[in-house]
Amino acid sequence: MKARKRAGTVGKVLGCALLLVIALFPIYWLGGLATLPPPATLIGRPPYIGDAGAYLPDPAVPHH
Repeated sequence: MKARKRAGTVGKVLGCALLLVIALFPIYWLGGLATLPPPATLIGRPPYIGDAGAYLPDPAVPHH
């Protein structure tokens, strides 16, 4: 009986954790989008993860 009660408690905890993640996902998504640079700063090619040079201006483009 005690093991069955514990299994139910574990199930409830996992279920609540899953619902919490699903409920908060849009907030995390919008937060992630807010941290992206504006499209005007992406000169040349799109940035890749770990590619620090993607945010630097293209030297072949003359600047005013």
